[in-house]
Amino acid sequence: MRLLLIPVILISISCTNNKKEQNEKIKPKIESVIINTDTLGIPSYPVFSHYLKYTDLHFIGYNDLLHSLDIYNLTEEKFIDRIILDSDGPKSVGPINGLYYHNKDSIFTFSRGKISLFDEGYTSFHYFDLFQIIQEQNLDFEPIINQHFRLIYDPISKTIPLQNIFYGNKKSYAPNKNLISKLNIKENRIEEIPFTHTEQYEYV
Repeated sequence: MRLLLIPVILISISCTNNKKEQNEKIKPKIESVIINTDTLGIPSYPVFSHYLKYTDLHFIGYNDLLHSLDIYNLTEEKFIDRIILDSDGPKSVGPINGLYYHNKDSIFTFSRGKISLFDEGYTSFHYFDLFQIIQEQNLDFEPIINQHFRLIYDPISKTIPLQNIFYGNKKSYAPNKNLISKLNIKENRIEEIPFTHTEQYEYV
């Protein structure tokens, strides 16, 4: 039986009047949860998200071998469910580079050129075609999400932040260009965010 090892970082902050304690750096407490997976689980999920369901902490990770989302209950330390994703058809999802669990009715995934939105039952499904939006808005960059720029959804502004990649340059950025944008899912538009590198920046 394979094991899923998930590091959990717990940061506890206590109020104190002691100046010495106040000046000390906050040190995160690293703990681990070891869970037995089923025979189809994988030992490591590079693309994942956490969420609370009632009082239990859950983990949802992308299983690239099955093209599925595997769900674990970290509080009870057990495997819960598996969402099998379609590779073809109207509800198709490509290889996932980003994942965000907002609630049981709104699970977001990012594949190159596409953000998909569906529920836990994989019954309701909607997607945003980023390549089509880029073409319609005549943008000169490709918005991406990866392990360094993770997928997250802001329910207040109804937007998803994206990293802008400029091809045709020696580096993946361009001078005086906005490096971040956001997808407005209500208006189906990509809006640039005024964030650029300094002149001294050099990509290694």
